[in-house]
Amino acid sequence: GPGVAVAQEKWLFLPGFRASALPQGEGFGLTIVARLARAAGGSVVLRNVPGEGMTVTVRLPVIAAEGVVEDLPRLDGLSILVVEDSAALREWIVQQLLRLGAEVEGVARVTEARMVADRLQPDAAVIDLSLGDSSGLDLARGLRHDRPGMHMIAFSADMDAARQAACLAAGFDAVQRKESDLTALIAVLAGLKG
Repeated sequence: GPGVAVAQEKWLFLPGFRASALPQGEGFGLTIVARLARAAGGSVVLRNVPGEGMTVTVRLPVIAAEGVVEDLPRLDGLSILVVEDSAALREWIVQQLLRLGAEVEGVARVTEARMVADRLQPDAAVIDLSLGDSSGLDLARGLRHDRPGMHMIAFSADMDAARQAACLAAGFDAVQRKESDLTALIAVLAGLKG
């Protein structure tokens, strides 16, 4: 990124802090990255040179794929749509669910999600609430109307009581905070298998 003032560095990992005045993001990106990295036994290192730019490096331990999933429930037979506008997070979630045996497709936009839902006919959808071309709540309402039997899980960094109630009113079956590890999300998905 473009870098920040040295005085702002101490706030970069606080939820909701935005160093930029641009109307992009909600100020949770680095918070989520740091929590996920720590949960995986890794770390996040910033290299900030004001006026020149900032590099954020995530360091994660190398773990054999079998070791990552051996204690988690299998998701064989489930088809899952992941709608997440962060490419890195989307790919990580998709890869973890694939390793557990699910059929998974990940997309970044609501328009893509609708097309994939028509083609894939997923059992479940994991949906970010803040998407580039629309709201995850709007997507959930449309999918609930078109596919009443599909299970939908709201996936957001900002999940206070009011937002949780809005998710349930929009047709989500469950809500999951992004900064938690995927174990709880996987448990919810495994519960769909009956």
